[in-house]
Amino acid sequence: MFLRRAPSDLVTVLDVSESMSGAKLQMLKRVVGLLNSFLDSADRLCIIAFAATPKRLMPLRRMTAQGQGLAHSIIDRLVCSQGSSVYEALKKDTKVLDERRHKNTVASIILLSDSQDDSVQVNHNNNDKHTNQRRKSPQVSSTRFAYVEILVCSSDFCPELAVDTFS
Repeated sequence: MFLRRAPSDLVTVLDVSESMSGAKLQMLKRVVGLLNSFLDSADRLCIIAFAATPKRLMPLRRMTAQGQGLAHSIIDRLVCSQGSSVYEALKKDTKVLDERRHKNTVASIILLSDSQDDSVQVNHNNNDKHTNQRRKSPQVSSTRFAYVEILVCSSDFCPELAVDTFS
């Protein structure tokens, strides 16, 4: 007997900062393309890309043949640019889920990043001088919504692993 899985609202948050150029960006495109191929017409996908600022490239859209085609064309056109602000991107993706009119049974956020955040954190040392430190983005777990628990995980992209896994 075949059991159908519950429809999903999936928000992908994609790091397109300079640190993701080359093999990392190609792996990101392959992963999202593969993920897209597993979605069906009951599922919805949103694509948010971020470097210096987050941009919603595709709002939550049903993954009909037309929706999947649009997602593939958006993914294929991704390019890297300067800056990286994962914090702002995560604020935007939670807003997407918070503002949904229709809510599928399952809601998920997938953050694909190499965890390099260019946000500057100012620290004061003993001489009252400011020191700037580049932050490594944390893994985040959020239960912001009472109706769903959302787990957001980030892991470093390893191009060597991608060659083995997706070849």
